[in-house]
Amino acid sequence: EGLTVRRSLQPVWTALLVIAFVLFVLDLAMRRVAFDRWVAQAREETLAVTREARTDQMRAAFASRQQARAGAEPVPEMDRSAKPRTKASVTDAVGEPERRDEVSESDNPLLAAKRRARSKMENE
Repeated sequence: EGLTVRRSLQPVWTALLVIAFVLFVLDLAMRRVAFDRWVAQAREETLAVTREARTDQMRAAFASRQQARAGAEPVPEMDRSAKPRTKASVTDAVGEPERRDEVSESDNPLLAAKRRARSKMENE
């Protein structure tokens, strides 16, 4: 009681219409203007600066490597010829050789099924 009801002299739809028009123009501008050219150009400039800095770092690293090699003793050549491989025996904690082909069916059921299939094929 005692409160006055306030009324707006301007309808809301005019403000909404103006906002919609501004958003429409912005949408058209975003679709028509090639902003990606400016972004790509800025990215290329950034990449060029980064590339130049990395090149300077690599030159400094190469120069320090050359200095280190100049002051270091020569390293004897290694024998890089191919050597025949031998089977290394696997030993358990006690030091006795472990047999890998003796796996029980409870340890690995897949290996057990594989053995059964192989023996079945050999029998046929």
